[in-house]
Amino acid sequence: MKKLLPLLALAAISSNSIAAEDPNISVGLGYDQDLSVIFDLNSTFRMTAGNDGMAMDYVIKRGDIESETDINWFLGAGGYYEWDDDFGARLPLGVEVHFADKWEIYAQVHPELGISDGLDFGVGASFGVTYSFK
Repeated sequence: MKKLLPLLALAAISSNSIAAEDPNISVGLGYDQDLSVIFDLNSTFRMTAGNDGMAMDYVIKRGDIESETDINWFLGAGGYYEWDDDFGARLPLGVEVHFADKWEIYAQVHPELGISDGLDFGVGASFGVTYSFK
C-alpha cells in the first residue's frame, strides 16, 4: 500500500490543479490493466483501474494525423501499479478517433520500466472506448 501512495498523491495534486477549470470528463471501458474502467480528465489525464491493477498517464504532446479527419496521435508519461505489488513507469504512444458525437476510441502501446523487483523492461498495449459528458 505504501507504494501506491505516491501514485494517488500525484493524481490528487493533478486533479486539484485542474478543478478550477471547466473540466471535460470522459468515462469508458477498455483493456489496460486487464478489463478496466477508464476515467479521462480534459483529454490530458487518463486513469484506468482493472482486474490486474491501475495506471495513470499524462498526455505531454498531441497532434492531428490528418487535419481533415478526427484521428489524433498522442504521447504521454505515466505509471502503473499492479495488485501483486509490481509498479513502474511507462510512456504511452497512441492514436484516438472521435467516431461519433462525444464518443472516442483509442489504442496505445507503452514501453514499461518495472522498478519494484529490480529494473525490468517490457512493452504493453491498451485500447478502450470513452464517452464525454461535455
